[in-house]
Amino acid sequence: MRPKIDEHDFQVKYRMARRLLEEGDKVKVTIRFRGREMAHPELAMGLLERLAAELQALCITERPPRMEGRFMHMILAPREVLIAAAARPLQQHNRRGSAWTGAPPARPRPRPRLQLRRRLNHHTCAIL
Repeated sequence: MRPKIDEHDFQVKYRMARRLLEEGDKVKVTIRFRGREMAHPELAMGLLERLAAELQALCITERPPRMEGRFMHMILAPREVLIAAAARPLQQHNRRGSAWTGAPPARPRPRPRLQLRRRLNHHTCAIL
């Protein structure tokens, strides 16, 4: 985002952050300053606080807005209630009735074949 963002662009970023928080992901919001915008960090602070206030029902502010060079960052984390609700539809039951996470069973990794190298004169050959 930029400090002089338009209302529609702000709403696009808001909807994306809302979708990510509803899925249980953290959101890092970054505002980049260019040129004379560095003289007005309060504009960016107002934008970040507005975004956090509009998403207050979905998230907590894990790290408040902080200036780092030409960037101002804020990290939003989903509330624990949302994480539990997002995980519920993923749970499935197998025939015995025990729950599993919906991921396919892990296949064992194939063992790497050992490579022995022999030097014959000036050529190298690999024996597999």
